[in-house]
Order: sequence, then C-alpha cells, then structure tokens
Amino acid sequence: NVHSSAPETRDSLAMTFSFSTPESDTNLFKNKSIIEMAKANGYKTWWIGSQELEGLFSSKYGFIARKSDVVRLTNGHDEHLVSMLTDALEDTSAPKKFIIVHLLGNHKPYHNYDAEDKKALPGAEEYDLTIHKTDRVVSSLF
Repeated sequence: NVHSSAPETRDSLAMTFSFSTPESDTNLFKNKSIIEMAKANGYKTWWIGSQELEGLFSSKYGFIARKSDVVRLTNGHDEHLVSMLTDALEDTSAPKKFIIVHLLGNHKPYHNYDAEDKKALPGAEEYDLTIHKTDRVVSSLF
C-alpha cells in the first residue's frame, strides 16, 4: 500500500520532506527540511532522481533537493537510478548516509517503458507497461 500527502508530486514531496502543509508553503522556506536536518546531524545527503528540479511542476521539491550534498539526475531514465544508488552506497567518505531516490514512474504521456515490459505484458496498455517498469526498477533498487 502507498500513502501520499497530496495527489501531485510537487506538493507531496514538499510536505514529505519539510514542514510544508496543504494550507501553506511558508514552512518550506522558514524551517529546515529533512535533508538539512540530516546534514546538521553529520549525514552526507544525496538526491538521486529522474525528474527535473526546475519548472512549474518541480520548483518546490527542487528547492529541497538542491539542499543535498550530492544531486544526480538521469533525465527521465529510472533504470539509471540503480547504478547511482550503488555509487552512493559505496561512497566510503560518508559513514552516515541519507539518500533520496526519486523515480519518474508513471506520468503522462505513458512512454516510460521498454521492450522488456512489452515482452512481459504483451498487449497491455501503455499505462500498465509503465507500472511494470516502475515495479522492475523498484525491485532492482531493493
């Protein structure tokens, strides 16, 4: 099961990683985010993601993400997150790590899938293929 504080990424991530609320974004700018708190407690922080950090739909979580020590983006390729996570986990300079992995997942247009997903689900709708791909990536991350 999954729970989200909002139906859109830009609002959900802002509320998840800061003290932002549905009524006000003021705390997003007034209080430390979880990334800033982790850094203050000696953690090296990573934001590893497939979504842009600038623009109308990403400005709130982009503001938070840029507080990380390391920001690495894949330009929409979730499958590249696996090697980026491995690199972060193998970083010997940081005994204490705080890592956020942000997938592109399932967004319109539903083209975030590949031949492996089509082979696994022949005749499936594009949305279902993107779900399959997201499941594959999440499985690889864990």
